[in-house]
Amino acid sequence: MAESIKPNDRVFYSVATLQKEAKKLGFKCHDLRRICAKDEYKKTKSKWKVKEKLGHEKMSNTKIYLKS
Repeated sequence: MAESIKPNDRVFYSVATLQKEAKKLGFKCHDLRRICAKDEYKKTKSKWKVKEKLGHEKMSNTKIYLKS
């Protein structure tokens, strides 16, 4: 299924649904953001691109995701 998802497709339509589905799989929904942040950094080696992808205003928030 993941292969058919395009960059701007919505996978979950609400926070509640995301949290419920994540819980079923045994993780917290912010774990997905942490994984995304680290994956983007591995690809680009750019904290600024990670910041942009996550939609953070402050770099300090992005650094939290990369350190976790």
